[in-house]
Amino acid sequence: MPGGATSSSPTVISTLPYTDTDTVTQGSPKWYLYTAPTPVNPVEFGCFVSTPDFSGLTPLVFTQVFSPTALIQLTNYAAMRKPFQVALAAGIAYYLRVSGSGAGVPHAYTISVYAGPTASAPAGSLFVSDDTAGFPLAILSGSDGTVLRFVSPFPAGESADVIATGAHQGRILVYDKSTAHLVLYDPQFTVLTDIAYRSLADLSDHTFSIRTNRAISTFYVSDPKDTGHGNKQTVTTVSSAGVLGPTTWVLPNQGPLIDGGLAPSLDETILYVVNSANTNAAPVNRWDLVNNVALSDLVAGIVGYSTYEILVLADGTLVVMYQNNTSANAPMAQHYAANGTTLNTYTFTGSASFDTRLASAPDDPVSFWAWTKLATGTGLSRFTNVQVSDGAVLTTFDALQYQRGVYNTSVGTNLNPQPRFGHSESCPFLITRPSPITGTIDVTAPHPNALALTGYPLPPRHLEALCRTIMTIAALSPDARQRVFNSLGVVLSGAKLQSYEAGTTTLLATYSDSALTVPNSNPAIADAGGLFGPIYLLPQAYKFELYDSNDLLVWSQDNCWDVGELLEATITALQAQVTANLALTETKFCTTQLTMNSTTTLANITGLSGFTLAANGVYKFDISIAGTSTVNSGLKIGFGLTTATLTNNEATGIGYTASAVAVQHTTTATTGMTLFGQTAAVISVRITGRLTVNAAGTLAVQAAQNASHADTSSVFTGSWATFTKVS
Repeated sequence: MPGGATSSSPTVISTLPYTDTDTVTQGSPKWYLYTAPTPVNPVEFGCFVSTPDFSGLTPLVFTQVFSPTALIQLTNYAAMRKPFQVALAAGIAYYLRVSGSGAGVPHAYTISVYAGPTASAPAGSLFVSDDTAGFPLAILSGSDGTVLRFVSPFPAGESADVIATGAHQGRILVYDKSTAHLVLYDPQFTVLTDIAYRSLADLSDHTFSIRTNRAISTFYVSDPKDTGHGNKQTVTTVSSAGVLGPTTWVLPNQGPLIDGGLAPSLDETILYVVNSANTNAAPVNRWDLVNNVALSDLVAGIVGYSTYEILVLADGTLVVMYQNNTSANAPMAQHYAANGTTLNTYTFTGSASFDTRLASAPDDPVSFWAWTKLATGTGLSRFTNVQVSDGAVLTTFDALQYQRGVYNTSVGTNLNPQPRFGHSESCPFLITRPSPITGTIDVTAPHPNALALTGYPLPPRHLEALCRTIMTIAALSPDARQRVFNSLGVVLSGAKLQSYEAGTTTLLATYSDSALTVPNSNPAIADAGGLFGPIYLLPQAYKFELYDSNDLLVWSQDNCWDVGELLEATITALQAQVTANLALTETKFCTTQLTMNSTTTLANITGLSGFTLAANGVYKFDISIAGTSTVNSGLKIGFGLTTATLTNNEATGIGYTASAVAVQHTTTATTGMTLFGQTAAVISVRITGRLTVNAAGTLAVQAAQNASHADTSSVFTGSWATFTKVS
């Protein structure tokens, strides 16, 4: 379909992917309109406008993006034959304007718009967020660098790291430069804690550094120019639960005004740090975290190189990244022992010395990851997984950069139609880790005798191997080797063991190997000492009959199971019950702080809406609201209903102030009902109860001031609500 002649009559892009071919002349642009769905999925679209008469730097065809109206241009999106990707918000309109140059000259073009990728992102994927507000986090494949999915919204900043071990494995701490906060995420990128740390006025010319290591569950955060401590570099900690540590270490100098440049030792007694405002030939300093004093330098600086990021590996050795002071030259990394001895040097030939990053690998200390850039203007990143022992490259690939949403090349490109999506040019870099809870159980696993755990190694049927990767394994029944006797305890030389399907007379083979490829004779024959060879079972029930060498029956036993199969059957039944139970429960968290001024009108708390209520269902609910209010405004919590109607509602609310507790009860069952309301300095509210549904629909937890006042009432991020269908 041709492009629309005006912004008021654009060609509507209703589904993705979309492709159109048309012509455009100067002064007569063509318009297209895409409106992001609600809920938004995908969170990005990618667009490319190609023209056959493109030449050099001449912008014969120019593409711009406007949103939410055709009068408001998104300044970051302006492309001359370059792919670009746009971060989307639910329900928002995005206008694409294709313009031509050269009066009266028609230019043929092809516009193509693709949905952003939404593939699953397993542990071991590459994390690259953006340093410009409004742009998403990109999760890249750890094998070839293609974008697997985007996460939006996500904080813009230059620093992040991940917990690699312990009960909170996979949690990520991110520096948000738009708020000067530290934001803690779980492995599924749900916000756990938003930590106020600095004021924006303190951060005009520098960024924080964040680093942990594989042996600890603590984040170390550095402010290289702390205005509260004479512009010196300070370091503090954040626990894996999102709690600021009690200690702030004040180092003697200003640190580098860039990310990276610190890492704690495995036992958290020493901090390795670049404590110098100038990274040129800067040494790696050591700071005694226990006694709060400087130690001797680990290593001196290297002439001609600037000292950048530091990793402490799981064996206590260090990897330090160095950039050559001539940016066109290759960067390098040095591997040091804890006493400063140089163990290895890794030169990243083919890369340039700017915007280099290091990341801990899942197999640390066997390898580490480095992110380097190719020459300026190429728009390419190089990700390399390096073997620590000898510098061997285990994996390397180049990936496209998108700076502020546009393909990061100095000139236009002939990329059509793919690749279309990429990561930001200079941002936090880490390797994702799995959640310590091993995913979701899938009973439709490809292997008939095993349960699949999504994204993680699959357990075989034996308890001793629950952490191994799935393979064909058979149980040895019931002892490693069986020796048989008669009732008098005499060895049954040449005894015969006949095997059948349980409950039948149908022969069923046993096997002499664990791969179940070499069947035993049936019956199996014992040797002169009454000892049978190895007997491995198929994953099903057997009946066994034992005969002596004269074919006289000694005993018979039916329904003999491989114990692994019994375990699988139990897990399958348990999983079915867990799945059924989980389907009855919805838990949601407040994802954006709700701030109220001079209003008593209930409004949805972001993240606590869309609870599904089934007709005639009985639900119990538990709601925990953390917030704040004043004695003038107070806080009010209620329910809002869509098409749902309630037969009844019983709710008890308990509100807490600094010195008092208020308890309220309500049976009101109409939309906009108030469950709790107090004009007081409320700091938290807990509401429990039950309700019976009349007509199906959805429910939202809402909040407002209890008394309209200019004072602020707030509901904090992390507040939560759980609804469980009990009947």
